[in-house]
Amino acid sequence: MYEEGLTLVKAPSRVVTYREMQPNLPLPPQPVITRWGTWLEAASFYCQNFNAVKEVINSLPEEDAQCIGESQAMFSKPTVQRDLAYIHTHFSKLVSAITSLEDTRKPLLTSLAVMDEVCKVIESAPGAIGKKIGEKLEAVLTKNPGLKVVKAISRVIGGDPPEDKDDIQLSPIEIANFSFAPLTSADVERSFSIFKNILTKNRQRLTPSNLEMLIVCNCVTKSFA
Repeated sequence: MYEEGLTLVKAPSRVVTYREMQPNLPLPPQPVITRWGTWLEAASFYCQNFNAVKEVINSLPEEDAQCIGESQAMFSKPTVQRDLAYIHTHFSKLVSAITSLEDTRKPLLTSLAVMDEVCKVIESAPGAIGKKIGEKLEAVLTKNPGLKVVKAISRVIGGDPPEDKDDIQLSPIEIANFSFAPLTSADVERSFSIFKNILTKNRQRLTPSNLEMLIVCNCVTKSFA
């Protein structure tokens, strides 16, 4: 339903039509390609407001733009309605979970609890689609040896008895430093956005000390923003 959202926001006149026909309904959310939580959020929006958005789309002249005709055809497909209903029923809770896991100030124990809830939600999804998603999740978690180490560390931090498979080759202070360790790569991705603004075409002769100070200043500023 990504194209349907663009169909509305790409032209101011369509936004006006949308607001006139649905004055109490916000514009459809625009998913970010690299953040799949935003796609789930958009799917939930269309599931809850399907008929209202469809009414607006069908009122637009098809000959005005190719995207209008494609959007109208998409809204007429019964499979789209079924898919939206399935996604909203079984995966809408993942949106808040993903947002929570992206929080840089989230304690490790809390993040792991959120991840466990995510696993339960996905594992409980019925049907062939739910089975495929569950198998994909299992494959990803199995191939992540670092997750086992983090879980072992969390048992130490949380005061739980260790398991036989636990083998932590870290000092006490190193274990304690994992108290706020992130479970996602969100921090790394944020750092990419910060660093690309430091080394630009106008800054090709930075000394290592100046580069270090710029990185510290940008990271500290970002963390308090």
